[in-house]
Amino acid sequence: MIDFSPLQKLGCRVGLCLLVLTPKVFATGREDVRLNNLLESHWQETLKHSPEMATSMGETKYNDQWSDHSVAEIEADRKWLLQTKLALNKISFKKLSEDGQLNYQLFERELDLDIEGKKFSGAYLEVDQMGSWMTELPETLKRMPMKTDRDFVNILARLEKVPTLIAQVTERLKEGLKRGVTPPQVTLSPIHEQFDVVLKPGMDNPFLSYLKPSPQISNESLRKKYATQAEKLLSEKLLPCFKEFKNFFEKEYYPKARKTVAMADLPDGKNWYAYAVKKYTTTQQTPEEIHKIGLAEVKRIRSEMQKILKQLKFKGSLESFNQKLRTDKRHYYKTADELLASYRDIAKRADPELIKLFGKLPRLPYGVIPIPDYMAPGAPTAYYYPGNVKASQPGFF
Repeated sequence: MIDFSPLQKLGCRVGLCLLVLTPKVFATGREDVRLNNLLESHWQETLKHSPEMATSMGETKYNDQWSDHSVAEIEADRKWLLQTKLALNKISFKKLSEDGQLNYQLFERELDLDIEGKKFSGAYLEVDQMGSWMTELPETLKRMPMKTDRDFVNILARLEKVPTLIAQVTERLKEGLKRGVTPPQVTLSPIHEQFDVVLKPGMDNPFLSYLKPSPQISNESLRKKYATQAEKLLSEKLLPCFKEFKNFFEKEYYPKARKTVAMADLPDGKNWYAYAVKKYTTTQQTPEEIHKIGLAEVKRIRSEMQKILKQLKFKGSLESFNQKLRTDKRHYYKTADELLASYRDIAKRADPELIKLFGKLPRLPYGVIPIPDYMAPGAPTAYYYPGNVKASQPGFF
């Protein structure tokens, strides 16, 4: 999807703001102080609006909450952005320091893009093959701290609130159907398989599996106590809610999802696509211009591949060579474990080489782990979950 749902983007509406706020900018004048205060205020409000992102960054005060996915929140979010833009406009750009002016420009661009994006209907695209509440909520839950009594109480509080969130998601999906805003039906097929997993009873359910005995959970008595309560919640409140959503998805949403695939087929789709190109390429180039760049690059790559065919003395076309690569069993791993081990080996061989290219390396470690089976059919080949020192979370590829 071009415009991620709040669950998927985990607060990305102010993604660039991270670049602004992470390095501390020391005020050199009154306007710099005002700007820094606005940035800090906006950031704190963003964490409040996006509890899942706050959790991933080690901020625990919203660990008992989920993002608001109600239809009413869409307009409330737009008004909040407009109010922030008005506050930014009251700060004198000319009176800012050089660093302050850079932060102002970055923040202004991000706000303008987010406000412009509210003209479109991305908030109604709450599910697709890349993610939904069935994949995103368990990922957040398993990244939560599990050391103190309060940590486990927060987990239970979030589990209690899952039915409310799903009701809100359903409300948005129904509104999306009315507006003709859905993902292409063909991309929704993998979601059918996800129901088989989230409807599992007991501790094998992804909404509870992180509560199994683990070296990461040091207090076994706390784990047992809250795992029992969580299992009761799953049985009495969550599974009935999941079954209800499954019924809605399979009988109402999926059959009515659009049969087309192009962005242009959505309401105001061409302008929406042009906006997405502007946002994600950070250029003023049109979709047509970007497409031409892509075609030129494909032509260049094919030319380089033709040179390699000559070096290999391959007799045949590039298409037949590609077919040979796709069908030759030598190019495939026999098992998933072999594939995973190879990726891990590549990562470890790359690590000592990084110092040759980068003067400053991150201290936070990372690991290479398999994509959960129930997510794999609709997931990309690879992706990355960023870690966080404050949350004691490594990154995962």
